[in-house]
Amino acid sequence: MVLGTHCTTPGLYLPFDRSYTFDGNTWTSVQMPAAWNGRGPSAMAWDPAAGMLMTWGGSSDKEQYTDTWYGDGVTWRKVAG
Repeated sequence: MVLGTHCTTPGLYLPFDRSYTFDGNTWTSVQMPAAWNGRGPSAMAWDPAAGMLMTWGGSSDKEQYTDTWYGDGVTWRKVAG
């Protein structure tokens, strides 16, 4: 899974809210919840106990995010922040 990203052109910061899953052959676009703001680098890890991905933080050109989200790659819910 690729979760968000940002443009790295010098002097230009454009966070994207695009996310994708990969099934081994094809990348598929995933619609993130409206509350998930486009953001640059965030941390992501697999939580084996929950059987879900967990993502935390990130930033835009105006804000640092400290929220935590759990999801299966398609459905996401905010759990903190």
